[in-house]
Amino acid sequence: MAMFKWDQPADKRYELGTDRGVVFPYTAGSGYGAGVPWSGLTAVTHSPEGAESTDIYADNIKFGSFRSAETVKGTIEAFCYPDAVAELDGTAEIADGFYVGQQARGTFGFVYRSLIGAEGVAAGTGKNYKYHLFYGCSINPSEKNYKTLADNPEAGTFSWQFDTNPIKETVNSKEYVTAEVTIDCSKLDDADVTAIEALLFGTDASGSGSGATSGTDGKMPTLAEIYAILA
Repeated sequence: MAMFKWDQPADKRYELGTDRGVVFPYTAGSGYGAGVPWSGLTAVTHSPEGAESTDIYADNIKFGSFRSAETVKGTIEAFCYPDAVAELDGTAEIADGFYVGQQARGTFGFVYRSLIGAEGVAAGTGKNYKYHLFYGCSINPSEKNYKTLADNPEAGTFSWQFDTNPIKETVNSKEYVTAEVTIDCSKLDDADVTAIEALLFGTDASGSGSGATSGTDGKMPTLAEIYAILA
């Protein structure tokens, strides 16, 4: 046994940054479709709700407590967004450049990356980052703010609040109900990180002739597909 020690170099970790955003539109009966990269992300905020404690009493004392179900919500902010996000936000393009709002909103999966830094290690170097996956997302009407040009112009940002519906899946004989998955690549082997990124983002075709390999499409993975790589 040894005495606890604080502020060791390996313990000084921090997170920052938001990039590598992807949306995977969902179609009933077909599941998550092809991913669409989302450039221009500026912030993603996780705002879980629920899991509130309710106390029960018996014999004149506190007998126990139970918690309500937890839900996953959040906010996405960006300077720009792909057309797929506009469709998920209830905007339909009925002709080139002709958009109609207040239409049915879609469901989608969302992936983004945050960076990890440590003492003496720049954030995001090597495999020091995490991937965050959200399932069953839908977004509320987005806020759009346009300002006049002035001496100090600022690019406008867009903001979407999203909520989720969890998936239910059995992995390694245990059932999980979740809408949020985090993959900490700093704890994985290099080969596992490569496999996870190929699963999420796809691969390019390579080689020629008999040694050629075809590219693959990225996908919103199931828990079992992630587990199969990392187990």
